[in-house]
Amino acid sequence: MVFFRWLWEMRDSSWFGLFFSLVLLLLMGGSAGVYSEVLEDQKQALKEAFLNRVPMWGNRESKIVLVEFADLNCSDCKTLHQTVFQKTIEYYVQSGRAVYYFVDVGMLGKDSAYGTRFSYCLQKHDPQQIQTFIDRIYATPGQHWNASKYHSLYLSMQGQHLPEIKRCTGSRAAQAFLEENQRRMKKSQVQQVPALSINDRLYPYHPKAVERGLQDLSGWLVSSLKVQPGHQAVF
Repeated sequence: MVFFRWLWEMRDSSWFGLFFSLVLLLLMGGSAGVYSEVLEDQKQALKEAFLNRVPMWGNRESKIVLVEFADLNCSDCKTLHQTVFQKTIEYYVQSGRAVYYFVDVGMLGKDSAYGTRFSYCLQKHDPQQIQTFIDRIYATPGQHWNASKYHSLYLSMQGQHLPEIKRCTGSRAAQAFLEENQRRMKKSQVQQVPALSINDRLYPYHPKAVERGLQDLSGWLVSSLKVQPGHQAVF
């Protein structure tokens, strides 16, 4: 009875499909090869479902996939956003040759955690403002952001949905989003922010290293200096 109650509670979870598929394979006597293939398909589906929930810019169909792990109160994230993203990555994103996902992990205290929940709710209720919101936060050096400052920034952007966004920040969905971002950070073997993954491989978050990597992947230029990427980032 307890098992069936657990199944019922898990019916809407993204993990339920994976569990059900594995049970079905076992009942059908599936081979190891089929089992492995289904498992990989389910992992890919979970990864795509996760990325569909975080802020995204660029061409979703691009073969170059960049994932940044960051925190809205991280000073290095602000510096590198202005040097690496705005001067290198944005060029490829705006051209449609790359897609960029921003994973705000909210790991630097309660104000950062609130920022993650706020950005989740902003994307839900006023999605066209999310990139401007992040750009303006990172354009303000030395600023520590808290709830009242997030609210004031949004209003200065002529935002019209602050009451709904504020209510949303206290929801289970917003908290689940924060926790999922932090789990993905650990699963990707990211130890600190900022961190950048390009096609599931962690790269040094340095302008020249990122530019060389993007040049090699895009085929626009052939770099004579090969990037030495880090370990595999497992989503």
